Amino acid sequence: MNSPLGRTVTNLRRKEVAFYEGVDMTDRQASAHGSEVVRPDPAGHASSRSPEIIDTVAQATPEWLTEALRGAGVLPEGRVREISSEVMNVGQAGLVARLRLRYTSALASPPGSMIMKLPAIDPGSRAIGAALGIYAAEVNFYLDIAPTVAMRTPTAYWGRAEPATGRFTVPIEDLAALGDPGDM
Repeated sequence: MNSPLGRTVTNLRRKEVAFYEGVDMTDRQASAHGSEVVRPDPAGHASSRSPEIIDTVAQATPEWLTEALRGAGVLPEGRVREISSEVMNVGQAGLVARLRLRYTSALASPPGSMIMKLPAIDPGSRAIGAALGIYAAEVNFYLDIAPTVAMRTPTAYWGRAEPATGRFTVPIEDLAALGDPGDM
């Protein structure tokens, strides 16, 4: 893409990937306000703490993931020890990343990897997504609808959305053996 538009799009993609990998989070964190919609975890398990919405892959810390997985009932003991991540896709509406996880003292069979879905960082794209309700709908689908359909869908380990700000986080089961994640 040697055209000015092509270079602009390429630079925007680089900035988005850098942002999601944890670079320059201050502006996004400062904009975290508005009403929050919280859905219970899909398995109905209680957790002593519920993690907060995260805005970047870098914020998916071992502690954050331990809380989310414990709340989903897939990590009753032990904790996430190590995470590696790979940005799979940065689309118009958001980001999809694969997280690979290692554990300490996990007696159950927690997931070795998962897919993390986050919203767009571009203010225009995010505003459209928030106005159309696509981010809240994404969380609602994985937590409320997917468990009721008669087809294979990824299990959501946790999900939360703030419709007013367009912030959302939903870590889901990695179905890599069945195909590649789609573009958002």
